Amino acid sequence: MTKRGVYLSRFLANILRNRILRGDQFLMSFLTEDTVNKYKAEKATMLKQKKVVSLDQLVTPDGRIELSVDEVDKVRT
Repeated sequence: MTKRGVYLSRFLANILRNRILRGDQFLMSFLTEDTVNKYKAEKATMLKQKKVVSLDQLVTPDGRIELSVDEVDKVRT
């Protein structure tokens, strides 16, 4: 169990280092909500929000981000 805990901590730390993932509302809600019901309510609210349909519409809390062609290809796969 201790080994799994270490791996999980490392995995979460790497996710939070990624600029795109650390700004993801679904991920942050999943990691911070106390109960499943609160997460489901937050998720339902987020799903009703306007979705990004092109890269020009992608805005993060710190402003627009720039993606290289390689990063865009990774997202598509």
